Amino acid sequence: MTEPPRPVRAGKARRFSVGLLVVMATLSCWIVGVTHQDGTIRAVAAVVALTAMAGSLALARNRGNVLGWFVITVAVALLRVVTES
Repeated sequence: MTEPPRPVRAGKARRFSVGLLVVMATLSCWIVGVTHQDGTIRAVAAVVALTAMAGSLALARNRGNVLGWFVITVAVALLRVVTES
């Protein structure tokens, strides 16, 4: 029989997973905001960003901090897309 994971290790794994997903979502939003980027690349990056955001919000215990970071990141990406010449 296998033993259930210890709570300390499960907490570290959850924190690592949330951090990794936040970094993936942030980098994907940056790719969306690159000036003169191809539409296909932006679409794929947007799907990756939304998936990573949803996953990190599902795993996070303190969703307020993560949600605030995502609001800022998406706002900057949208501002870059709207203001590109």
